[in-house]
This record gives sequence, C-alpha cells and structure tokens, in this order.
Amino acid sequence: MVDASMRAVREAAAFEGAVLENGLTVRVHPMPGFTGVHAVYGAKFGSADRAFVLDGKRVDLPAGIAHFLEHKMFENEEGDAFTLYAQTGANANAYTSFDKTCYIFSASGSVARNLDIL
Repeated sequence: MVDASMRAVREAAAFEGAVLENGLTVRVHPMPGFTGVHAVYGAKFGSADRAFVLDGKRVDLPAGIAHFLEHKMFENEEGDAFTLYAQTGANANAYTSFDKTCYIFSASGSVARNLDIL
C-alpha cells in the first residue's frame, strides 16, 4: 500500500522539461482530463539580491528593488499586463520571495496569447 501511494505521489509530481538555448528552463506537467492551464515564470532574483559585480565593479542595489521590479514588469508598451490577461479571461499575479520573483497566470483558453503576455 505504501509503495502504491508513493508511486502515485511521484506520478503526480512528475514533469517534462527542457533548457532552451537562451538558458530558460521550461517544465511542463500534463494533466489529462483538466482544462485549465497554470504557468509560472520565475527569475532567480529576490529580496536577498542586493549587490552584484559587473565589469569588475560592485553594484549595490537599494532594499526592495526586487519587489519594485516585480511591479514594473507588469507595465509594457501594450498596456498593463493585468489588463491584457483580463482580455483573455486569465487571472494573473506575481510574488517576490527571498531568492526569486515569479509571475503567474491561470487560464482555460487563449493559452498561446497568455504565454506571449507572460
């Protein structure tokens, strides 16, 4: 019984993945029988990332920069991303944690358009 339960958990958590030429890691978790799509784009930049070295020079960033950039990423030349998602019927959100910033949408249609927005 324990083996069957563990096997079911492993199957539920399994995904297909690939790393694109640009370094972006893509993971897909097909779920037959479901009609909704949930997508997350995560950047390895969070609240703890306050400095980096560029061309041999240290660059210091102000506290809260990751969260500020999280909000700025929803602005673009086409308009606010939340408005664009609403036009497709999708729901969107974002969050910043200690080590990452993630952008999320859930939708039941217009998947290609929503991925373009993301």
